[in-house]
Amino acid sequence: MTADPPPAPAAFTISAHREGPVTLLRLDGEFDLNAQDALAEALAAAGATTVVDGRNITFCGAGCLGRLLAAAYQAGRRGGRIILATTAARVLRPLSVLDTGHHLTVTALPDEALALLSATDPR
Repeated sequence: MTADPPPAPAAFTISAHREGPVTLLRLDGEFDLNAQDALAEALAAAGATTVVDGRNITFCGAGCLGRLLAAAYQAGRRGGRIILATTAARVLRPLSVLDTGHHLTVTALPDEALALLSATDPR
């Protein structure tokens, strides 16, 4: 009888830190079915105003895009905003097909997203 091999390490990482009132989530790796719940939890914990740095995403499945869009919609309902920072065609192409611009703003760099948020901050 042979033992099952140990599970493979996660092919993705999510890290979070604060930039003043904004949470910056950095996503690295493959965001497939195995990453959906972790992504949803990170987005929920991040709060209503979040920049998602997706420049290092190597794959983004439909389920993860759905979680990101749902979180952006909920953030908008709470008076917040989620901005995705990426230039990765593997992420941008499906978003453009889905015509998600009214729910999710996209910038090339996290600094651009932070500047956009500070320019629209009503304080």
